[in-house]
Amino acid sequence: MKTVICFGDSNTYGYDPRSYLGGRYGPDSRWVDLLAARTGWDVRNQGQNGRTIPGGPVPFPADTDLLTVMLGTNDLLQGRGPETAAERMERFLSALDLERGRLLLIAPPPMALGAW
Repeated sequence: MKTVICFGDSNTYGYDPRSYLGGRYGPDSRWVDLLAARTGWDVRNQGQNGRTIPGGPVPFPADTDLLTVMLGTNDLLQGRGPETAAERMERFLSALDLERGRLLLIAPPPMALGAW
């Protein structure tokens, strides 16, 4: 069975913005849970609300067959430009101790300032 780590922000976590206390969408709506259900893989959700691209290395389990990374939205929301976010992402990915063939970089959804 493949072990997949999904590392990201609230989009990965499954945050439901309609919830006053920060609830989550149900498993039938979270992309990480849909991936697990449709593939039968061991998919581990390491999404965290508010996460930005890490400034240093992050350890991942040795049994990781695939690491998906979907980050950048919060970097942009905090005022970093696309070039700065791209540089941070490049440094983060370069520091990973993982074969490049086991990495899937997912672009954040398109966004415009002031649009939800």
